[in-house]
Amino acid sequence: MVLNADNQYTVIGGDRGFVQIIRTHDLQPVYAYPQCDASIRSLAITHDQKYIMAGLSTGCLIVFNVNFNVLNQPRRDSGTPTANV
Repeated sequence: MVLNADNQYTVIGGDRGFVQIIRTHDLQPVYAYPQCDASIRSLAITHDQKYIMAGLSTGCLIVFNVNFNVLNQPRRDSGTPTANV
């Protein structure tokens, strides 16, 4: 488990090979990466907050691209009008 720089998001990984981003304040899932072939043993976020690195039990290192700024923006449904506030 690792927090991003502003502590808004927590990145978690597990024995089943998943890496997921959740909002820290309410623990709601925000994004899930494709499942890895082995369990996640370590997680890190690069200093520039652009990549998540996952160390697997097999010794492999997987690097995921992440954009925390996009996660901060509310999702829009195509049929729902939004007002500029």
